[in-house]
Amino acid sequence: AESGVAYALLSYSADDGISWHNITMNPIDETTYEGTIPGFPAGTKVIYKIIAYDNAGNTALDANNGEYYVYMVVQEFPNVLMLLLLLIAVTAVVVLVFTLTIRRRRDGYK
Repeated sequence: AESGVAYALLSYSADDGISWHNITMNPIDETTYEGTIPGFPAGTKVIYKIIAYDNAGNTALDANNGEYYVYMVVQEFPNVLMLLLLLIAVTAVVVLVFTLTIRRRRDGYK
């Protein structure tokens, strides 16, 4: 009897299961497969399941006990906003160090 996984599919839906899209997963090793669901706009609910086929023609479905796996796409921070937050943080540290240095000199510490 043949054994081993022939291939695995990552099956996902962004419309509550009305339509499903399959992605053939890539084997990482003998027991681990990897697949990537494409990006969706913020607020999109994505459900997915994994289907594996072995060399003997058997099928295994992992659908989280019929509940499917679920995630919600969240809004990403734009790069400009991240840069602005970093700039504010660095400025705050510089001001703090400068203020402490002035106080130490004023109080006679070096």
